[in-house]
This record gives sequence, C-alpha cells and structure tokens, in this order.
Amino acid sequence: MTPPDLDRLQKLIVGFSVQAIFHSHTHHAWEHRIGTIPVFGTGSTTFGHSLFRSDIREIAAPQYRLVTLKDDGSIDAALYHVDID
Repeated sequence: MTPPDLDRLQKLIVGFSVQAIFHSHTHHAWEHRIGTIPVFGTGSTTFGHSLFRSDIREIAAPQYRLVTLKDDGSIDAALYHVDID
C-alpha cells in the first residue's frame, strides 16, 4: 500500500512543520511514516477484495478517524468503523 514515490514527497515537505499527512480512498485503512511524519489513510466504503487473498471479497464498512493533536506535539488518529446494521 505504500506508494513508490514517497521519497519525492519527503523531499517536498522537508523544512516545513508538517505534523501528519491524511488521505483517503485507498479502500483499506493503513498507517505509515515518512521519516518521522505519520501518514494516515482511511478506507473508502466499497465492495473490494483482500490485498493478500484473491478469494476473499468484502464490503468495507464506512470509517472515520478522530484526530487529536496532543500537548506534546504527538498525534493520535484513532480509526472507527461505523456500524451499518
């Protein structure tokens, strides 16, 4: 799930006070780091397939992240799934 050109993005943000990067529409939630900067993805609501097993299909529930910037400068980005029942 990690884009091959993250090094290019890392070079673009050097020298800026970037605390975190958020994006969506990856079909699956994930977290990564570019150097020390956390990168958070939230999955889209979609019919999809397993990244690891082609025989598994799923309907991913809606998701959201609650992002909290703490006093010490750290970031918490808790992922929540919305109950669709």
